Amino acid sequence: MPVPPSRTPAGEPPAVPERRDLGATDQSIHLMLSWFAAYGDTYRVRLLLGNGIMTSEGESWRRQRRVTQDASRVALEVALQAIFSDDLGRMVADLADNPFMTVTRESKRDPGFAYEFRQLGRVVQRILRRRRDSGRRQFDFTQLLMESVDPDTHQGMNEHELLDEILTLVVAGHETTASPLSWTWWLLAQHQAAQERVQAENDHVGELGEAAYVDLDRLTCSRAVLQEALRLYPPGWLLTRRSIGPDRLSGYVLPPGTDVFLSPFVVHRRPAIWDNAQTFEPDRFGPGREKQRPTLAYLPFGAGPRHCIGQNFSMLEMLLHFNGAARRFHVRRVVPGPVALEARINLRPAQDVYLQVEKR
Repeated sequence: MPVPPSRTPAGEPPAVPERRDLGATDQSIHLMLSWFAAYGDTYRVRLLLGNGIMTSEGESWRRQRRVTQDASRVALEVALQAIFSDDLGRMVADLADNPFMTVTRESKRDPGFAYEFRQLGRVVQRILRRRRDSGRRQFDFTQLLMESVDPDTHQGMNEHELLDEILTLVVAGHETTASPLSWTWWLLAQHQAAQERVQAENDHVGELGEAAYVDLDRLTCSRAVLQEALRLYPPGWLLTRRSIGPDRLSGYVLPPGTDVFLSPFVVHRRPAIWDNAQTFEPDRFGPGREKQRPTLAYLPFGAGPRHCIGQNFSMLEMLLHFNGAARRFHVRRVVPGPVALEARINLRPAQDVYLQVEKR
């Protein structure tokens, strides 16, 4: 049972009595669920900044990276093709061994990794300069960034700004896709009827290949399965913001400089919003169902000005992945029972997950 809240000054939310290093252990996500049950939507936690969600590195990062490396490599290759199209292939003979794969091979997020990652800027710089010198246009993210202009100043980005944006896309374009892919395959292995529906839909639609985003409207069942997987296991399970001025939150005083934590994992399992909140039910994302719940009840990609700008790209990538894979393979679970959660930087399985893959 949660400890009763400590004495709270007037105008402030109830306080969790003990200090916590939020994100330091995999119990953090369970603690937040228990605090929600005990104190409601809004409460205070006094944080200890140890090896938690804002400072995690080294072995804690290395373990959570190891379990989804296969999915990470697939997602990274897709992201690189979308960012650079043919230019990367012209400079790197073997795409599977290109320098950007250091993102999946190197698990540490320390100054050494930062230095190595920044060296990739030289590769990007050569791509940018070669494309400018040749005058050849490509249909990819690099071209879009090169041609984008500020609506107020009508100025484009300089080379340094382009490098920063492209390197950000390399990381963000695959890490938050690899985790949902892993969870979705695991859920389909547990729910054979849902897997068969996804297979039947993609068999009917056929090979989409180089599909446009509008083509994915034909994959309503596959999309609902992915949305339900993202509800149960949002990769960004904890969002943080800091108030820049005095405000009020749920009727409580919010002083400037307050760290505000919002957990999509907790919101997505709120019984007042979601029936059978702990259960995998893709039909809850069927046509017309979105209008039946509050606007911010579902936020796997965040919300507002800071929402993930790669949301549509990520969904397109994942749906095309299942369009290709579900028509060719069937998966079954090897070991029964639930998978423990590792709630650190991203929400991942706490141990390796094995599935039996059968050719259809």
